[in-house]
Amino acid sequence: MKSIADILCDLIQIRTDPTIQDNSAIVDYITNYLRKNGIIFELIPNPDGKMNILAGINVRELHDISGGIVLSGHMDTVGATPSDWETDPFQGVIHDGQVYGRGAMDMKQFIAVVLGLLPKLKQIPLPIFLAFTCDEETTVYGAEQITRFLAEKHIKPDYALIGEATDFKLCIGNRGYAGYQTCIKGVAGHAGTPSLGTNAAYIAAKIISKIEALNVVYMSQGTTLNVGVINGGIGRNSIPDYATIDWEVRYQNRDVLEQINTEMNAFYQTLIKDYPNTQIMVNAAETLPAFEKQPASRITQNAKDLLNTEEFEISYASEAGFYQALGMDTLMCGAGNPKLAHTVDEHIAIADLEKYAEFLIDLIKSVRP
Repeated sequence: MKSIADILCDLIQIRTDPTIQDNSAIVDYITNYLRKNGIIFELIPNPDGKMNILAGINVRELHDISGGIVLSGHMDTVGATPSDWETDPFQGVIHDGQVYGRGAMDMKQFIAVVLGLLPKLKQIPLPIFLAFTCDEETTVYGAEQITRFLAEKHIKPDYALIGEATDFKLCIGNRGYAGYQTCIKGVAGHAGTPSLGTNAAYIAAKIISKIEALNVVYMSQGTTLNVGVINGGIGRNSIPDYATIDWEVRYQNRDVLEQINTEMNAFYQTLIKDYPNTQIMVNAAETLPAFEKQPASRITQNAKDLLNTEEFEISYASEAGFYQALGMDTLMCGAGNPKLAHTVDEHIAIADLEKYAEFLIDLIKSVRP
C-alpha cells in the first residue's frame, strides 16, 4: 500500500493547472482508488466538460441520506514556471522530509490524505462524502455543481470540512465574492459634435466613481468593491458608443451584497434618465456565497479540542460557503502553510501529512451521533 507522501507525488505528476483542458487523468487516478476500496461515486460535469467527483463511504446509494460529513477539496492548481523552481514543479519530489511540487500544499495534499485513509474511513460507522472539485482556482463552478447535486438527491450531511491549508488553525469564515460586468450602450459620433452622440465613457466614469464611493462606505464594515478592467472606444476623435466595466464585491454576508446591488441598480436608472438613448446591462459573472461566522458548532469545538489551536477568518473566497448554505456546520482546516500557496518551490512536510491524517480520523469519530 502506498504512503500518503507517495500518493501525493503521484497526484502532483498529474498536471491540473489552467493549461490542461481535460482533467480525466486525475479523475481516473482518484476513481481507481475508490473502486479498489469498494466506494461508490458519481462524476458531476462542469459546463466546460471537466469533471467533479462525489463519493459516498458507508452508503449504498447517493440519494436520500441524512447525517454524516463531507470532506471537500479541489483537484486543480495554479500554474508554475519550471525554470523558477529548484525542483520540477510537476514531478513530486521528496527531499529532507518534504514533498515538493505544484499542489503539494494547495491542495492535493488533502486528497492524498483522504485516499490514504480510505480503509480506515470505511471502518467509521458514519456516512462520509468526498467532494473533489475541478476548478476552485478559476470559476469555482464545481462546488456549486456538487452542492446542487446534494440538494437534488436529498443528501443532507450534518458537517462539512474543507481541507484547504490553514497550518492546522481553524478557519471559521470568509468573505463571499460577486463578479460583474456592466455594459453601457450609448450613441456613436464625431468628437467635434458631442451633442449628436451619447458618450458611453462618460457614463462609465460615473459608474466607476459610484463604485469607488461605495467602497469607501462599506470598507469599514469588511466589504470591498473593486474595478478591475475597463474597455471602450475606438479613438480619441470618436464618441464611444460602448463601454464595459468588470468589477467585483467581496462581502461579509448576503444582506450587504443585496444592499449594494439595490444601490447600483438605482444609480443605473438615474443615469438612464440623465443620458437619453442609453442602455445599461449588467451580467453577473460569478457568485461565491460567504462563509459566515456562526456560533461555535460541534465540529469546530471538537477540532479546537483536538488541535488546541486558534480560530480565524480570511478575506478571500473559498468553497466553504456553498456547504454552509445547505445548512451544514462547516469548518476549514488543513495541513500546510497557506503562505506557500501559489509560490515557487511549494512544499509540505511529510510529518504534517501524517499528523493531519490522525487528526482527520479523530475528528470524524468525534462527530458521530
